[in-house]
Amino acid sequence: MAVFGHAGDGAAGLGTVLIGRVQETFAILRVVLFLVLAIASHWLAIGWRNRELQIATGLGLYSLGSLVGTLAHQHQSVTAPNYQRVDLAIAASYFGSLVYWVVSFAQKEPPRPELPAHAQNILLELAGTAHRQRAALEMRRREGR
Repeated sequence: MAVFGHAGDGAAGLGTVLIGRVQETFAILRVVLFLVLAIASHWLAIGWRNRELQIATGLGLYSLGSLVGTLAHQHQSVTAPNYQRVDLAIAASYFGSLVYWVVSFAQKEPPRPELPAHAQNILLELAGTAHRQRAALEMRRREGR
């Protein structure tokens, strides 16, 4: 009897299945958010020692632990001997993230390096596009009056 069985199983109540699906969905979304942040920071050449990325790394560690634990719970019954150990592993991943944040924030942050040329060009291009669009919108608004 799986806790997070499929809705048609009859092995678990609809509420239990719904809670399992919501936990799984949020765990997956947290992992995706972490990956997007990590890829974007690499693309913009932001180092792993920056505070924002340290927060994302802690979130990623907890999210991976939560996702693995949620997936493990899907294949266990509540009375399984390892059920509580999986919950403890999820809690340990959260505690590990907290310890990582405390240790990383206790260290002095190095000065930020200059943005690489490609990142500066992208930001300048975005600013130019936004300025042109704002000017065109203002022109249309004036003509409409």
